[in-house]
Amino acid sequence: MGIEAVSIYTTADAGSPHVRDADTSLRLQGSSVAETYLDGAQVIRLAKSAGADAIIPGYGFLAESADFARAVEEAGLVWIGPTAEQMSDLGLKHRAREIAVASKVPVVPGSPQLVMSLADAHEEAERLGFPLMLKSTAGGGGIGLRCCRDAESLADAFDAVQRLAAVNFGEAGVFLERYIENSRHIEVQILGDGTGRVLALSERDCSLQRRHQKVVEECPAFAVPAQVRASMRASAIRLAAAVKYRNVGTVEYIYDIDTQEYYLLEVNTRLQVEHPVTESVTGLDLVECMLKVARGDCGQLFDGETGTISQQGASIEVRVYAESPLENFRPCAGSITSLSLPSSLRVDAWVDVGTEVSTRYDPLLAKLIATGRDRREALQRLAAGLRETRIEGVQTNLEYLRQIVSWSLFQTGSYTTKSLDFFLFQDSSFNVIESGAMTTIQDYPGRTGLWSIGIPPSGPMDHLSFRLANRLVGNDQGAAALECTFQGPTLKFHCDTIVAVVGAEAPVTVDGEPRPSNESFPLQAGQVLAVGSVENGYRMYIAVAGGINTPMVMGSRATFEVGNLGGKNGSKLQPGDIIPIGASPPPSKASEHLPVCPDIPIPSQPNACWTIGVVPGPHGAPDYFTQDGLATLFAGEWRVHHNSNRLGVRLTGPRPQWARETGGEAGLHPSNIHDSPYSIGSVSFTGDEAVVLTCDGPSLGGFVVFCVVASSEMWKLGQARPGDTIRLRAMSTESASRLDRELSASIQGLSELPKLENLLPEDNKGAGVGTPMVGAIECGGDKVLVRQAGDRSMLLEFGEDEIFDLEQSFKIQAFCQNHASTPIEGIHEVTPGVRTVHLIYASGLSPDTVLARLSRHMCSYVVPTRMLSRTLHLPLAFDDSVSQAAVERYAASIRSEAPWLPSNVAFLEKLNGLDDLPSILYNASYLVLGLGDVFLGSPCAVPLDPRHRLFGTKYNPSRSFTPRRSVGIGGNYCCIYATDSPGGYQLVGRTVDIWDAKSVQADQVQLMAKGSGKADVPWMFRPFDVIKFYAVAESELDAAPASKLIKVTEGELDLEEYQAWLASQKDSIDAMAAHREDSMSKSPFLPELRQPYKPKTASADVADVASSSGLNLAGEKVKAMMPGRCYNFQVKDGGMVKKGEILMWVESSKMEIEIRSPVSGRCVALGVREGGLVDAGQTLLTIDPAHENGGK
Repeated sequence: MGIEAVSIYTTADAGSPHVRDADTSLRLQGSSVAETYLDGAQVIRLAKSAGADAIIPGYGFLAESADFARAVEEAGLVWIGPTAEQMSDLGLKHRAREIAVASKVPVVPGSPQLVMSLADAHEEAERLGFPLMLKSTAGGGGIGLRCCRDAESLADAFDAVQRLAAVNFGEAGVFLERYIENSRHIEVQILGDGTGRVLALSERDCSLQRRHQKVVEECPAFAVPAQVRASMRASAIRLAAAVKYRNVGTVEYIYDIDTQEYYLLEVNTRLQVEHPVTESVTGLDLVECMLKVARGDCGQLFDGETGTISQQGASIEVRVYAESPLENFRPCAGSITSLSLPSSLRVDAWVDVGTEVSTRYDPLLAKLIATGRDRREALQRLAAGLRETRIEGVQTNLEYLRQIVSWSLFQTGSYTTKSLDFFLFQDSSFNVIESGAMTTIQDYPGRTGLWSIGIPPSGPMDHLSFRLANRLVGNDQGAAALECTFQGPTLKFHCDTIVAVVGAEAPVTVDGEPRPSNESFPLQAGQVLAVGSVENGYRMYIAVAGGINTPMVMGSRATFEVGNLGGKNGSKLQPGDIIPIGASPPPSKASEHLPVCPDIPIPSQPNACWTIGVVPGPHGAPDYFTQDGLATLFAGEWRVHHNSNRLGVRLTGPRPQWARETGGEAGLHPSNIHDSPYSIGSVSFTGDEAVVLTCDGPSLGGFVVFCVVASSEMWKLGQARPGDTIRLRAMSTESASRLDRELSASIQGLSELPKLENLLPEDNKGAGVGTPMVGAIECGGDKVLVRQAGDRSMLLEFGEDEIFDLEQSFKIQAFCQNHASTPIEGIHEVTPGVRTVHLIYASGLSPDTVLARLSRHMCSYVVPTRMLSRTLHLPLAFDDSVSQAAVERYAASIRSEAPWLPSNVAFLEKLNGLDDLPSILYNASYLVLGLGDVFLGSPCAVPLDPRHRLFGTKYNPSRSFTPRRSVGIGGNYCCIYATDSPGGYQLVGRTVDIWDAKSVQADQVQLMAKGSGKADVPWMFRPFDVIKFYAVAESELDAAPASKLIKVTEGELDLEEYQAWLASQKDSIDAMAAHREDSMSKSPFLPELRQPYKPKTASADVADVASSSGLNLAGEKVKAMMPGRCYNFQVKDGGMVKKGEILMWVESSKMEIEIRSPVSGRCVALGVREGGLVDAGQTLLTIDPAHENGGK
């Protein structure tokens, strides 16, 4: 229509579509609704400041305020709506009744005027008789309505209705009407030109209501006889013509089904939420009609003589709300993480992926409108559209709507305004009452196929207990279930089902009555399942018949918290979450025997000791470790550190004996290697600290790996709790494969589990079992070493020198590209590193078979000398405040003194003899060699110009937190962190986001894995991209959209041209390398970097124990079940406590573990100070039960 739009918004809804789509958007000052959208004076000021000609109110806030309409016109602006007088007369229900009576429109028997007091209300009630409706005279939307069946309920409702009306509509007047029990809500859409001509644009049936709030609307009102509908439309025209109504409005009637009589309910002097169904059958655009009336261009609309508009077909609308039907329709807040709306329907919505939904405003998210040739076709289309619709991240009423639409009463049209009061909503789900310490949704084997992108499989830490739990309830072994760490959840079920709790030993109850672990049992709708704290082991698994039915994310339901993928909105469960359950046969009512799983060999606490089978390699002796030093690693005992979690299990134990002094170009510490892909279960040294990489760990890293936990033994790491002891037993790939086969057979048959010791020789201590070297592949003069990297993985090593060489990178890229086009049989995943390629192959294949297939593959193609290579120009805010804060956090929480502290930038400059590190960063061209250096497509990139490669080292120990978008330098390499995560690179600045969560899809793993670099994948980079940074201020980086800051150019990389350039620059490159070598050799902290890190024993540690003498007093000893740090004390020495009260928390493995009192009494001794470290089994405090009744 050639009209420019100006929208207004608050800070809370700045990201809404009406802000983005308008030509101009102006922010309202204030925070509350009264200070913003209900502040008419401010709205008018903004309109005039923008040079607006008119104000259109929509259907909320001030849309029915006569005072606001009057003020708009007095300010010289056009009000696109009825006149202020019409809004007063018709918008106030008691005045509308008076006009209706004069226009011979039937009205419900009621009070002739407003009732000003409760006494007046009681007097009118006596005259009219109960039941009655107490109504506010202003407003709508079901606000300010209350059914009163007797004098007592009238007294209860009077003040509340007045108060609601005053708050929401600025008008506290109320009146009474006779309540019609068996009724339908029918409304007629009207349009007037302001001169007395009025059109009736069909009618709508809005009878399906909940708490007087419309849920479903349809047009026409087919269940009302045609002659009655015609009479309704004629009455609406008379009523509107009597006041010369201007613009759109709705005349609402209550239709008495028993008598087929109708009465005026109210007049809405605004556009209605449900107007799309009228548009769909009349072909009119009601907003366009409003604008035409306002500018006097509506002659064609009113040319007819009948006062009605022709219509065709039927249309039905449902309202999608952010609310919980299971919790009395509680409005819900959240962030939209996934959104799929039906293309076959008209959809009016304001949300998108990333939209923050608050409870500040009405919870309406979207309207779905289906239109057909008749009601039956419209219903079919609506049902199909609802099945397509998916909104994740906030609870909605979608399933409620699906069941309504399929409800026989709705299908036949036999419903009334009270039908939804008796509608039985059935939901296959459970409610999280208490979430436990760390409860996540997992499936098995998890999110496979994306290791090369840095997306881990996730899945269960203990796959044995997980798979057994699913077998017990009749699920596929991989169905989604709950993983509960240390403290289990409390869950209320909304359907009959069968559950099993398997794994660690913990109390299990249903409605407070004990239930067995490690076997299945039935649950009925309404029952509450509670799982307590573990006594032995670490993790419990709760499987439900049918499996957990949260959305698939990149091929899996498994939760990966670091990447915000899968599970319930990408995170652990929270109280109030509602978790859907998949379809399953109803549980049998018979008392038949339910299956029981075999005993799981979990050692008893305290001092649990585990023996875990591992496959040696890929790195061994004598190239990385001394022979004796390697033997020590297998012969010694390891202790699980309290900073272990799903990313990795940290171990303290034997110190490595290195066979080399440094990692060369890869880093100064001998543990450093050129970034290489890991296997799940890799036991690496991050500096001098051993870490077992587990199911949420990173795919790529620069640390030596001396063994990999066998696939069938990984479950033990899921049950080993902090403080437990671990012994590593070396085993061959053949033994590991046999154990895997036997374990799978036992799970399937629910039979006795195989024992590791039966597959290993008695005297095996680990050092003498084979070599990690599988063999070598020689083809075309090239030699590739093949190392075993677990029982299902290998590591291919290109080139003989521990250096970066672009020629070998071409060979690695050619290998991967040719595998993508012609897959090697039995090879599931291929992940490139700097000078290695990692393979995951099918279980059961022998290493010799894999080696033969690899050899044939590598001899089947010619390595090109040119490859496609994009250049991505990215902003870099050098040494920004966020990176500095991360360094300070490390110094405060992990290691207070280190050569790279307090400034990573100063460390790199001093070590390399630089005085201008930014010039290096901004001039360098970084070639991407691999993704997933940390997670989610984080690039491992090396400067193409050797003069831009720096000496350096990684953090030792590594950081527990690195902010997303950080740029780090580690040895020669650069990494951009895609998400908040652990890390070890020296931090030099920050750039844009390199992971687009909005592009994450549900189940398109194959498409995404093959589509790297396309617009529809969430990661930014692909191998052989080149990254170039340019300088930008931190304020600009944070303010400007990323799309404005990124530039991408296509190109190619020519190997021969690059090698010729290297030769031409040899003298300069050598001189720079010599300068850096000299600077490093003279560095005062070089000896410290090469030595094993030994944490200082702070004298303050002694103070962690508060009063050891008092712990000898008689009483109940409360002990720590896990090592960790105590904090947030709720108890004081000498204070009274009650049984079950929280005394304090222990932070362990990134969990907050509640310590509750086992008895009531007085705390007679505290054994630890707040903030102190405690060990498993250490006494925290003593409670004397004898003081239970005293001391108050």
